[in-house]
Amino acid sequence: MKHAFMIMAHNNYNQLTKLLYLLDHPDVEIFLHIDKKSEEYTPPKLIYSKINLLERMKINWGGYSQINCELKLLKLALKNNKLKYFHLITGQDLILKRIDKVLDFFKKYQEKNFIHFDREIKSLDRYKRIRYYRPFQDIVSKRTFLGKIIISIFQERIFCLLQKIFGIDRNKKYKNVQFKSGSAYFSITREFAEYIVKNEKDIEKCFAYTICGDEMFVQTLVYNSKFKETLFNDKYNDKCSANQRYIDWNTGTPYIWRKSDVDDLFESNYLFARKFDEKVDSEIIDEIIARIRNDI
Repeated sequence: MKHAFMIMAHNNYNQLTKLLYLLDHPDVEIFLHIDKKSEEYTPPKLIYSKINLLERMKINWGGYSQINCELKLLKLALKNNKLKYFHLITGQDLILKRIDKVLDFFKKYQEKNFIHFDREIKSLDRYKRIRYYRPFQDIVSKRTFLGKIIISIFQERIFCLLQKIFGIDRNKKYKNVQFKSGSAYFSITREFAEYIVKNEKDIEKCFAYTICGDEMFVQTLVYNSKFKETLFNDKYNDKCSANQRYIDWNTGTPYIWRKSDVDDLFESNYLFARKFDEKVDSEIIDEIIARIRNDI
């Protein structure tokens, strides 16, 4: 069974290169996007896996550009009819097992979709993200001082308040749709990947000019379709097992793993983990790689 690993990256290229080497396998094809706002990156030539570079585009945190990039990665990967599983990760993720063991796991559950869901109360709260128009999310960067003022003060406080006063709900026409939220990162079947791309126009209507729609559109699509029955974890209980990605939101946004966490990571028995940052702690990255390579 052939797999597509779709990676969105924007920094820490030494770390990214190490990730690419970990993914190298005859049954893996890689689709890589580098944020246009970032420096150029030349990926290594791997032994087995082909690396496809998606045309670069500017990605703004929380904007529709994130969803647009995911859709473009999916469309590019779907051109290869041999690919059956599609995994979305970032350049700051790592696998926690040898790549052949990761692939064996998905072969065992090849009809399942691995999508994380927040608990119901959080999903209801996050509906506020898509209720009002947020036109500046993809125009300015929140990383700049001016961008912070425009987004945090004008857009989030003044503009959204005015919309609330006038009773605006941009998605009230979708009264029969149950909106859900969760982690943006997934491992999905080809059938569901095709379904996502098929619904691109509806996705744009619903999630353009919102904030952090990338953490809602996949969950909402799968929950309101026949694919709801294919979820690996259908408890909607905010568990990392749902998408097999160990992410700690309790002590960070998310927490950046350190070397002292390495035993916890491997004992978790999950397939992926994030977030890693070589500028914060490069030793844990090298330790994970060493353990994976010694797992014979």
